[in-house]
Amino acid sequence: MRCDDARAAISLRLDGEPPGGVDLRDVDQHVGTCVECSGFERHAERLRATLRFEAVDAAPDVAPAVLAHLTSATTSGRHAARSPRSRRVSPPRPRRPLVVAAALAANAPDPGAYAMAKLKERLGQYDFPVLLAAEWGHADRLLKLLDDPRTSQLRKLKVISLLGDMQSDEAAPRLKEALKDKNLAQQAAVALGNLGKDSIPMLIDIMKTSKDPELQAAAAKGLGQVGALHGDPQIVPPLLEMLEKPGVDRAVLTEVAWALGKLPDKRSVKPLERTQAKLLKVRDLDDPSWKKLFEAVEWSRKQCDTEDQFS
Repeated sequence: MRCDDARAAISLRLDGEPPGGVDLRDVDQHVGTCVECSGFERHAERLRATLRFEAVDAAPDVAPAVLAHLTSATTSGRHAARSPRSRRVSPPRPRRPLVVAAALAANAPDPGAYAMAKLKERLGQYDFPVLLAAEWGHADRLLKLLDDPRTSQLRKLKVISLLGDMQSDEAAPRLKEALKDKNLAQQAAVALGNLGKDSIPMLIDIMKTSKDPELQAAAAKGLGQVGALHGDPQIVPPLLEMLEKPGVDRAVLTEVAWALGKLPDKRSVKPLERTQAKLLKVRDLDDPSWKKLFEAVEWSRKQCDTEDQFS
């Protein structure tokens, strides 16, 4: 897939429009191996976040009420002209501001403090400040947010992802520390893959020794990021060893296969062919995990076997 086609499909997908006959899986695979298109996608997502518009609720139809009020006022005026003494001017009914009404409904004693607290709460739900800090390269601000106990888990996951995208070396110690947190470990493993060869030994160790298949898969994905972004060939032997190791979870094998395709290497061709042959013997078409693994192996085999591409 060409970069121009991939970027056009990315833009259409972000706008919620059909990609025009392009298979989104091909787009994702291309983005996973193309640094430029990966950066284009991240930039487009950030730009869209800053320009996001939300639809407002439909406005009520107030025309009947206004007409009724005018009619009533006109009628009252006629009666008042006939009998001036009968005219009574009622004092305007006080209306509570919405903030005061909301505070009373919530049993909050101070409407001003209640409004500011709710505003702060809503602002904390949006990722714009985090995206802006990443765009400006302020890794120190993101790290402070990551260490803040008040930061939600979802926000921490976003911060870790952005630190990886920034390829911030100063974030490496904190990302390694996040590997100890089971709620953050998977995202941290993938983010470490963006930082380069210094993370390779740790990711290999996690992939081989962890008892958590999801963390193993994340470590394999991180190694694939190293291959795609930094082209370090030392990731290939451990990935091949894992590919042919008996008893490995299919989800882990799937990420291993994808990772091998992100750094095409002739050494990967035969092991991928053997794995593909084993899968064809099983051929469990009703199992989604089999389909995902077969797709990853097939794609990576084609990436690594250049002779097959040009024959």
